[in-house]
Amino acid sequence: MSNAIFIENAKKLIQGGEHPEFDLLDCCKVLLIIAGSDGEVSEEEWHVIFEFIDSVGGNMGIVDELNEFDYRNSKLEDHIYRVDPDLFKILLYSSIKVARVDGLSSEEKDKARILSKMTGIGEPIASAIENLLNLEDEIKKLKDSLLT
Repeated sequence: MSNAIFIENAKKLIQGGEHPEFDLLDCCKVLLIIAGSDGEVSEEEWHVIFEFIDSVGGNMGIVDELNEFDYRNSKLEDHIYRVDPDLFKILLYSSIKVARVDGLSSEEKDKARILSKMTGIGEPIASAIENLLNLEDEIKKLKDSLLT
């Protein structure tokens, strides 16, 4: 699935729900819980979350609510089960993508594995998603080296 199709699918699932602003908010809270499991959400991680919000057609006003969210003391299960199950793989991909921009810590990796187990995705798919993100990075580096 290309990034455009991937994003369009996520956008359709989030915007097609009964309460898209709450669906997006819960998705972002999951991203924050995972990215912040190492103790903080870095500026780079916030930037990727902002990109996610923008790409799925979300209102950046949601950021005010996210700034007030206590990701350090919140539980994944309080938010993941409010998310459409069709978004689980997209959410796992996005959470790993966010968490790894400043280096994927063992806490973030563990929390992503918990997410994969809670949602029934499982370890093999979670590992494949992490490998996919590594390949995407390598392709971007190759493209940049060839075209710049």
